[in-house]
Amino acid sequence: MARPVRQLLLPESSEKNRISSDPGELDPTGLAEISSAPPKPSTYSGKRFEACILAALKEAGFAVEAQVRIGMRAGSLKEHVVDFVARRKGETLLISTKWQNSAGSAEEKVPWEVLSLNHALRGSEHSAGFIVLGGKGWSLRDYFTSPAFREAMNVSPKLTVATFETFMGRLFRNEV
Repeated sequence: MARPVRQLLLPESSEKNRISSDPGELDPTGLAEISSAPPKPSTYSGKRFEACILAALKEAGFAVEAQVRIGMRAGSLKEHVVDFVARRKGETLLISTKWQNSAGSAEEKVPWEVLSLNHALRGSEHSAGFIVLGGKGWSLRDYFTSPAFREAMNVSPKLTVATFETFMGRLFRNEV
């Protein structure tokens, strides 16, 4: 029996939402504009990416808190803040987003975030964790989402590093 597929409610068509000269092709997230435009200050792109994930989580029926302190980072004196804590039907997800549109430091932060989320998920009430990768600037995107990276980093079975497309697909197929 097929599972019902949820769909994100899209805004009405406008010139701003077009991603190509094809009048039928729309970008309701505004992310294509970010990806094809010259790099803006890092917070601009990252905040737009977070807003897109937030809207999708809410559309999928999650109660969502943003920028949540979940404890101390493993081996550190710094607090660990995740982008989202999402709750639905007794499940609690920890979600960190990473946007990389050009060469930069987001790629260097992924292994540290894996270590920190592994630590947070160990022995906690949280059901699962996700690190969602967005943007076109990842040189290690395929590696970060591979079994080889999971093994090298000893990634918890409760933690998934996923591309934006994979995360959204799983979200709307009720697989998160």
